[in-house]
Amino acid sequence: MSGNKMYRKGSYLENLIDEPNVLTLQTQLGFGLDAFKKEYKLPVASMTQVHGNTISNFDDFDGDLDCVTIDGVDGLITSRTGIAISVKTADCLPILIYHPSGVISGLHAGRRGTDKQILVEALTIFRTRYGLKKGFRIWFGPCICKDCYQIDRASNLHYDLDYENKQQLDSVLDDSDYDLRRCGVCTTCHPSLFYSYRRDGGSSRQYSLIALVTA
Repeated sequence: MSGNKMYRKGSYLENLIDEPNVLTLQTQLGFGLDAFKKEYKLPVASMTQVHGNTISNFDDFDGDLDCVTIDGVDGLITSRTGIAISVKTADCLPILIYHPSGVISGLHAGRRGTDKQILVEALTIFRTRYGLKKGFRIWFGPCICKDCYQIDRASNLHYDLDYENKQQLDSVLDDSDYDLRRCGVCTTCHPSLFYSYRRDGGSSRQYSLIALVTA
């Protein structure tokens, strides 16, 4: 599962983290989980996201892997191969993390989850459970930009999801400890590519996925 596919409306971007042992994919308009499972033949672990900082470790799961939804969490982490972690967003920031030792994580970082330091929580699990402190490959996906994300009209206060999570990253790791790739594209500004809850309302979402394909 290597290569570099890039499609536009109705499809997806592949290999967001350029490593041979991991598949990373971010869908665009019209390409959902059913299409992903059909093309890649991988089971998918998804979350009923609640805008918190709780992360479930999928290494502790002993149920059916065919299609799993973990309730009440905004992050998954695992060292298992052959199952994709799915993060759904429509303005919040999706974060994918890969470590070459064979550990991956997918995070849903909205404003509340960011304020609760979900990225710090994930990196703490990498450190305490797996003993990993450097060598991370991290991807920040498309999210609402600061200009579009006004959180208080009276004071014209805006929130920058990408920046706030980068600050969290730098509070835990040195620059030499990670390689970060940032999408830098606003979901609200690009209606031909992404769903946006703030722009459109509704329940449509895009998905960011990460899977270990070899140990």
